Amino acid sequence: MPSLVLRLCGEVALQAPDGVPVAPPLGAKTLGLLAFLALEPGSRRREELTALLWGDSPEEKARASLRQALSHLREVIGDALRVDRSTVELTGQLECDAREFLRLASVDGGAALAIDVPRFLTGLSIRNCKAFEEWADRKRAELATRFAGLLAARAREAMARRAWSDARQLAERWHRLDVLADEPIAVLVEAQYLGGDRSGALATYGRHVARLASDVARPPGRALTALAARIEHSPAPRATKRASENWYEHAPSFDASLVGRAREWDALKQIWEGIGSGDSRVALIEGEPGVGKTRLADDFLRWVTSRGGLVLRGRGYSARGSAPFGAIIEALRGTLDAPGLAGVDGEWLAEVARVLPELRRRFSSLPDVNAKAPADGWRLFEGVAQVLMALSEDRPLAIMIDDLQWCDADSCGLLHFLVRRLADSQVLWCATFTVGEVERDAPAARLGRALRSMRGAAHVTLAPLSPEDVWQLVRELGRVDSPTAGQRLASRIHEVTAGNPFYVIELLKTLFAQDILTVDPETKAWIVSPTAVENGGYSYAPTVHDAIADRIECLPDELHAVLIS
Repeated sequence: MPSLVLRLCGEVALQAPDGVPVAPPLGAKTLGLLAFLALEPGSRRREELTALLWGDSPEEKARASLRQALSHLREVIGDALRVDRSTVELTGQLECDAREFLRLASVDGGAALAIDVPRFLTGLSIRNCKAFEEWADRKRAELATRFAGLLAARAREAMARRAWSDARQLAERWHRLDVLADEPIAVLVEAQYLGGDRSGALATYGRHVARLASDVARPPGRALTALAARIEHSPAPRATKRASENWYEHAPSFDASLVGRAREWDALKQIWEGIGSGDSRVALIEGEPGVGKTRLADDFLRWVTSRGGLVLRGRGYSARGSAPFGAIIEALRGTLDAPGLAGVDGEWLAEVARVLPELRRRFSSLPDVNAKAPADGWRLFEGVAQVLMALSEDRPLAIMIDDLQWCDADSCGLLHFLVRRLADSQVLWCATFTVGEVERDAPAARLGRALRSMRGAAHVTLAPLSPEDVWQLVRELGRVDSPTAGQRLASRIHEVTAGNPFYVIELLKTLFAQDILTVDPETKAWIVSPTAVENGGYSYAPTVHDAIADRIECLPDELHAVLIS
């Protein structure tokens, strides 16, 4: 164990391992000399050291000042400093945080980033030492470059792991090192968007644009501008309003990254990358209700948008009450502002306008179509196909149908035609399907079987979360100061919910609504109510319906009456 620690990242100081500064404290030039010897290993000639720190003094005075500084250092660090008539070398076990950063940078990036490198030599003021200032600036730049490289690598690694929150925090630190650089902003914007914060991503981009215009009078680079444009043209999430339950004021957000879906995510990415060869692909995401099919699709489609794809999205509703072609019409509304639409022949646009009249607002001169002609005929099908083929020539398409099992017969027939018709186009057909929700002979069930049997189709089945996944989810949702107690909580939640993600979240909300779980206002750590412990524990809602019903019981009487009436 080193007897002394030299801290150069932050307030510069020489101190004992327990943090107590050496007494009497070293002067600024002596500290500067020690910093130089620590970061420039090997023998250093006395002339080099005097020029570094006493270059403005007469030669004799400079030599005397160096001898005095070395004498003071020898008194403090002893044999760690080797001095002879012509050279000086630091040879002993002196721990230095800047030197430790350089060592860790090659073996443990996370530990290296814990060292406050951006504050290298903060507070060390040595006047009239131009040579030392130039050396310090070079060393600061060298360390900052290495630090930024680590942040960039770790941020991209977090993006690859779909750890959007981690990537955002790393990109923010990276950005602070160079506030005019596009690259960290690009990672930050993409991480915010993929994490579900579309408005935050656009606001970050807007601030960067304003700063560049103000400071250097230049626009952002093409890649960042294109990313922002794709995000801006992506559908805005529907505004949601939190319930008025009082517990929401102090509860966590219940927003976590995609947990336990690494294999499924990789499968979807591989399918998307495969459409670059010019062939379409099909991906069917299946699983029980609440297992996270839509959440996986949401994250994946945001990723597709960030990669330059155009996402069209529709949803199946109850087959008995839905309008004909409802899911396809909803998806086609995402094409209204697409530039590639202008390349479609007006004859085909007119056919599509029969079910999507909004097209005539953009293309007012479209020819009229015989109103008596059946809208589900071949010409309508081919018109939709022509629209999608034109769009796919401009940029790859991802067409997503949520809840395929509820699609009406007309949508199912059109979907089946389109998948075959666009087999040679850059299109990914993706759908979520809840098994067991419809009869075997229902149109959606037949379409699901047809899609699974297609060449190159991917069948992504989501299983419930494992106990380890639930424990990771709990750790991401809140701060857990007691790992043992936290793992017991996660294990019990998994036991009750069988790992169904929706049920896990709803059960946690219920525990907070009942004040069984609370958040410490200062530390933000999750804590179990002492009352629940004193009463011998607490019971868990046995079903997701019970969990929601228990939360309803916590509402004020007037709201409770509205919901049960």
